[in-house]
Amino acid sequence: MALPTIPDYITVHLGEPSDTSAPNVRIPFIDYIKNESPTDNKELTDLNNKLITEGEKTISIIDEKLKEMGAVPGDKVRIKDFYFDYTD
Repeated sequence: MALPTIPDYITVHLGEPSDTSAPNVRIPFIDYIKNESPTDNKELTDLNNKLITEGEKTISIIDEKLKEMGAVPGDKVRIKDFYFDYTD
């Protein structure tokens, strides 16, 4: 079974789906998530912001541990029962 992947970038269409004249832009996925949170619902917005913050902390911790292990981008790394492609 394939593991889920969180993209670094996402392509966003700046218009209605049927509007072929609207441009497509490539933006960092994390910026898309931050900007697309439901601003009219404070509870959901707060939860979204917490998840983003915790995710960024977790990524930072994992990155430091991989560096301590001597991993370099391109390595396939096993953490518990999961395998990850280490990218920068």
